[in-house]
Amino acid sequence: MKQSSKRFLSMILSLAFVVASFVLFFDLVQPTYADLSELKGKQLSLVQDVSNEQELVSHVNGLIGQYANGSLPTSTVALAMPSGPDVADALAQIYGIATADSINIQSIAISAPHMSSSGGAAASQGLKPKGSFTLQVSASGSYESLKLFLSTLESNIRVFNVTQFSLEPVASAASAGGKGGANDSFFYNLGIKTYYQVQ
Repeated sequence: MKQSSKRFLSMILSLAFVVASFVLFFDLVQPTYADLSELKGKQLSLVQDVSNEQELVSHVNGLIGQYANGSLPTSTVALAMPSGPDVADALAQIYGIATADSINIQSIAISAPHMSSSGGAAASQGLKPKGSFTLQVSASGSYESLKLFLSTLESNIRVFNVTQFSLEPVASAASAGGKGGANDSFFYNLGIKTYYQVQ
């Protein structure tokens, strides 16, 4: 066989190998790589799901443990009705709510704590007797501020009940001078009752 024929045959064989390798790559390797990438993505997603579920189960088990030993409900009740009058906390909450809702407090008078008589049913269920005291609040502000203040009192963690209420408009300088102008400033007098557990 001539040298040129051998060279030509080797070139054809090389070309055939190159074509065969492209065919193998596009028909076998590339689809397998795509399948492998998809499986890897699914695996990562499943690992993340398992991690999230383990974290959720751990959190739920913690809550169940708190409910089982009674610490969570007791602490929530203690925030709503503390053990003892805790007058300073009640005053701090009233002042905090008033400041947040743009109410100007002029004065607060505190009534003496009063213990309510609990019936035999409450004692038999192991409930502590209940006490209360009233805060007489004198304040001023707009009507919208008053509505916000009452709404925040209603949703506050510590139980506050408004038992007395009076509202009086503040006489403006324009009204005093004989020009009847609209004024959105009022004096409020509120009786706010709060409760506590008697130890």
